[in-house]
Amino acid sequence: LLHRELDTYIEYTGTALVNFMGTSEREVLSDPRNAYETIRKWDKQHHQLVWLKPWSGINNTYTVLMRKETAQKLQLRTISDLADYLEQSTTIQFGSDPEFAARKDGLPGLQKAYGIDDHPNFQIKQMDAGLVYQTLSQGSIDAAIGYSTDGRIAAFDLVRLKDDKNYFPVYNPTPVYQQSTLQQFPKITEILNRIAETITAEEITEMNYRHDVELVRPKVLAREWLKEHGLLD
Repeated sequence: LLHRELDTYIEYTGTALVNFMGTSEREVLSDPRNAYETIRKWDKQHHQLVWLKPWSGINNTYTVLMRKETAQKLQLRTISDLADYLEQSTTIQFGSDPEFAARKDGLPGLQKAYGIDDHPNFQIKQMDAGLVYQTLSQGSIDAAIGYSTDGRIAAFDLVRLKDDKNYFPVYNPTPVYQQSTLQQFPKITEILNRIAETITAEEITEMNYRHDVELVRPKVLAREWLKEHGLLD
């Protein structure tokens, strides 16, 4: 986009703040409005890019997952509960993709925030991101990192542990445009803002499920959703 090889793409607020702006301020990263306004102003000032209205109904942030049956049996509802459980000399096999395991704002930061960095009972098992959900559901690992709107959470009967320390950034998807493109095609803003005002986390999770589990093509899912909400004839 910066090289003007694209007119637009969808970016997550948290991704842009961490990877492009380089911020680590929790009061910015964990607050949806603050996150959006911060990156919107920064990108406009430095790159003449325009962030349209965020899809604030969707927060595709990271989430710690467990099998629902196990979490209920152990009465684990938050990540702090899981951290406390480690103190009972219980080994936790934790699944993560290599990228999240290596990033400072990923697993190392999560462990530090919850006081389990270098904990001998916290054993990390790295694997491809696509294998995490099934591996967890089969009981080969005890907990794992995932994405909050992933349809496989319900498909594999998993449960999300609450991030009670607000470690994970907000990840609201938002269309980002070249300013010149919007000047040339001003109706784009109105059209895409209607999507932002309509789409919900439940809907995107259902679409993710149908894509990942039922193998429905994204183009088909998008067209169905647009027609259902009167945004496409």
